[in-house]
Amino acid sequence: MEVHEGRMPYLGYETYYRVVGRSAGGKTPLVLLHGGPGSTHNYFEVLDTLAEIDGRQLIMYDQLGCGGSWVDAAGLWNMETWLNELAALREHLGLGKVHLLG
Repeated sequence: MEVHEGRMPYLGYETYYRVVGRSAGGKTPLVLLHGGPGSTHNYFEVLDTLAEIDGRQLIMYDQLGCGGSWVDAAGLWNMETWLNELAALREHLGLGKVHLLG
């Protein structure tokens, strides 16, 4: 199973992301949005086999200020930051239509 990890520039910081599988067969990618503030993507890793079984690409990330995207900037922990971060990640990864689980 193919796993790709990366970082996206965002608001002068970096957002960590993890992509499992490849977009294949026209299946809409599934973006996994962790709880928080303060949680991480890690508990979604149990779904990795879904990418292999279903052939659907999974995208998970740590919101700014969490996990692999940790920065000491609690003032950024707000809905506007995270909505814009999700939009920026979709653009960064070239994701059009997605399913969102969060």
